[in-house]
Amino acid sequence: MPFNDSPLEEHDQMRLSAWLTRNGIRHTASANGGKRTVQAGRKLKLMGLSCGFPDITIPYQAGGYGGLYLELKRVRGGQPTSEQIAWIEFLRTQNYYADFAYGFEEARQIVMKYLALTPYAA
Repeated sequence: MPFNDSPLEEHDQMRLSAWLTRNGIRHTASANGGKRTVQAGRKLKLMGLSCGFPDITIPYQAGGYGGLYLELKRVRGGQPTSEQIAWIEFLRTQNYYADFAYGFEEARQIVMKYLALTPYAA
């Protein structure tokens, strides 16, 4: 497997969250991803955690959409799972802007483009 020097997805997500916070953009992250015990995973699933649900939710209506959902992937080598693709496709049918972002910079650009569709409270 070739060396991949692109940032880890979690690092891009932390960077995006910090940027959103600095800019007064309310958002939340799903608890998907990461390693946990079998018992903790079972409990989260019973609480409604859904495999493949997007990483970041930005609950602003813009351009006729009900909100923005982003699934972050690594710039190089990041591949969506079938569950992630299914969630993005479903959210799109429900009038949400939902997309994959490959790295922090692409995620930031998607957010800025989305929020430019309407004023928001920063």
